[in-house]
Amino acid sequence: MKAAIVIAMESEAAPLKAALKDAECFSLCGFKGFKGSADGGEIAAIMSGEGKVNAALATMAIINFFKPDVVMNFGIAGGLGKTPKGGKLVAGDVWEHDFDITAAGYLPGKFRGRADDDAAKTVIEAIGGERGTVATGDVFVADSARAKQIAENFGATACEMECAGVFAAAMALNTPFVAVKYISDDADSSAKVSMDENVAPLSERIAADILVAFGALSGK
Repeated sequence: MKAAIVIAMESEAAPLKAALKDAECFSLCGFKGFKGSADGGEIAAIMSGEGKVNAALATMAIINFFKPDVVMNFGIAGGLGKTPKGGKLVAGDVWEHDFDITAAGYLPGKFRGRADDDAAKTVIEAIGGERGTVATGDVFVADSARAKQIAENFGATACEMECAGVFAAAMALNTPFVAVKYISDDADSSAKVSMDENVAPLSERIAADILVAFGALSGK
């Protein structure tokens, strides 16, 4: 089996690189990445940087280059009151919360769809976590009023900056998609400090969970 992992930040991806066997670095369409082997097959990871456009471009690049059986988006996210800091969320419905054509009479946001149910079930059985809605936007949410609005408008459990972009690209290229988000902060005024404190320990968990989830999806 072959899996492509899309992660925003190099700091989030570093523990995974260290955990893979025979890891090799590459550069693809301006994005840095690495690939190596794990129990169950091959893993290629690409660091997209922040934002939906970067995430979509990086995902299209890694799918066309690596031809994976599944795309997985792992990373940290802001919690919206349902999952505590340190909690784990496996994406169900995926929204773009900052897509706004309400002035033309439309409802807020853009619904991207629902992540693969079978893959999500396998991942949850392997690494735990709960299913929930992820709201993506090109903004680091650090305001409790805005976080509350996102939660109310979209029924979202977490907000972050890449999931919808990865999902859109994966769907366009007919590749199964699963996303796992780890709550690093509460999307309020303390979000930046809390995120900085939690990136390192959560990145270690991300690496360990990727390997376990990959093994489960590959049947190992």
